[in-house]
Amino acid sequence: MAKEQEMKWGIYIEYGTEKEFEVIRKAKFPSKKRAIYWCQNPSQNKTGYHYPEKCVMRIEDILKRNPDYYKEE
Repeated sequence: MAKEQEMKWGIYIEYGTEKEFEVIRKAKFPSKKRAIYWCQNPSQNKTGYHYPEKCVMRIEDILKRNPDYYKEE
């Protein structure tokens, strides 16, 4: 009965180090609550930074802003 949830939430930043972008682009969450928790816990997110709640967005909205956001460079 443990159906895997679709990852609908991501973290969007415009500025940061290449390491931050690498970690953040891999971070996708099934709920906004889990994404916010990740942003507020540097030990959890492994970037060493806190991110504001406004960085949490639906992946579809991130792609509307920047269609290439999740593409590997």
